Amino acid sequence: MPGLLSCTEVTDGKVSRSPHAASGTMPAGPPVDKNRTNSKTLACTFTGYNDDGDYTQLSCRNGEDHYYFINDRNEDRSLLRGDQIRVQWKEDTIYIAGDGERPELAKWVMAVRKIKDGAVSLFREKYKKELTYWWAGNDEYSDDYKKKLYRMVEYYLAGAENKLLQLATEGNEDIGFSIEEQEREQRQYTVLGLSVSPGNHSAGPIQWLYYDREQEQLYAYDLPNDRLVLFDPGY
Repeated sequence: MPGLLSCTEVTDGKVSRSPHAASGTMPAGPPVDKNRTNSKTLACTFTGYNDDGDYTQLSCRNGEDHYYFINDRNEDRSLLRGDQIRVQWKEDTIYIAGDGERPELAKWVMAVRKIKDGAVSLFREKYKKELTYWWAGNDEYSDDYKKKLYRMVEYYLAGAENKLLQLATEGNEDIGFSIEEQEREQRQYTVLGLSVSPGNHSAGPIQWLYYDREQEQLYAYDLPNDRLVLFDPGY
């Protein structure tokens, strides 16, 4: 069951600050209580929150293994992708909607603690500006989805191999991205066009990213070879 701070919106030629984020990083909930009955612990790398379904979720990975936890008992949302965390969890019941409220066992988060800052947290420490973004008037995106795309761009910039983007983040230059929908090889993608000094739109994007919402996967567009390359830096 898969499952972004501050940003700026540009619509109809007007720029407006978005309240989607808080600056800095915050402790991710209370310390793990080792005395909770029948609970287990897992050290892993945080990958995301998903608050869209009947049950909220927290996901993390350990190498190639991916884990998904029911997160309804934890209101904190301060973790960033790549943060090293320790999750205390236990099995408890959920009820599957649309299936006669069928009960099913699932992993529930009891407590979570950040052990170490990850790549996106470290990126925010060195890049002090807010990203800007804009989209075509015909497309409508929820605030939650725009927030998710914003964090995804941070995730990419934290590990980008594009030299121009590396120089832009090191120099704290203005970075922004466009949002649009495209179909490629019979799959639908949300396409993000990253550019430096986005106020000068004539410069054009220097990197295209393709997000497969269904598969929860991000791709970088390889222009010389006209192909999509899965972006997976391991965090």
